[in-house]
Amino acid sequence: MKVIAVTGRSGEGKTTLIEKVAKELSARGFSVTYIKHSHHDFSFAPEGKDTSRILGSGAMRAIFCGERITVDISKKGRSLGDVLNAVDRGDVVLVEGFGNEDIPAIEVTGSGDDSLLRGKNIVALVSRSRVGTHIPVFSPEDIDGIVKFILGMPDGRDDDHGQGGTDDSV
Repeated sequence: MKVIAVTGRSGEGKTTLIEKVAKELSARGFSVTYIKHSHHDFSFAPEGKDTSRILGSGAMRAIFCGERITVDISKKGRSLGDVLNAVDRGDVVLVEGFGNEDIPAIEVTGSGDDSLLRGKNIVALVSRSRVGTHIPVFSPEDIDGIVKFILGMPDGRDDDHGQGGTDDSV
């Protein structure tokens, strides 16, 4: 299983890039898992509806099961390691954010001058302008090149994902 983070400032195109990469990987027959980090509180259970009422009553977790989708809502935050340990083993896990974790990352930036390149785990850059750096640089339109780069990375995180933890209740 390949695990790669896509990092960068808000509005630089991380989600758009991940969407295009996931679509291409899926078209090539690979299973893709997406994990998004958020610094904000959010709710998938609208106020007053059954799920928010049950979660408000003290339940710590709600799971929706349907014919085409399952949604798992937990009131407990999880580390990336715990989530990676709990997800189905797909071919590729695309992680949005989590730039400080110990996983390889592709940084998305509007221009090379705006690049964060702070993380020691940045393995490639996606930029709209030419950048001189020791790591591979891709145009945001070069989805084929980015997918080939990801598929060429060594597999990792197959056992405990190197993150510790044994909690499989995401």
